[in-house]
This record gives sequence, structure tokens and C-alpha cells, in this order.
Amino acid sequence: MRKHVSLALMLLAFAGIAPVLGACQTTAGVGADLSAGGHG
Repeated sequence: MRKHVSLALMLLAFAGIAPVLGACQTTAGVGADLSAGGHG
């Protein structure tokens, strides 16, 4: 029973972290695009 609860919590943690990691890459890409536009 305890193993199932820890597995469920771990899956919830990964599900919560995944969008944050994707947003970091998106934010970095937007920053690079704005920087390139400023240099142009």
C-alpha cells in the first residue's frame, strides 16, 4: 500500500514539473528572439 502511495506522489510531482521545464525553454527562446530583434 505504501509503495502505491509513493508511486502516485512521484507521478504527480513529475506531472507538475514537466510544464515548468517546457516553459523555461519557451521563455529562453522568446528572450533570444527579442534580443536578436533588438540587434537588427
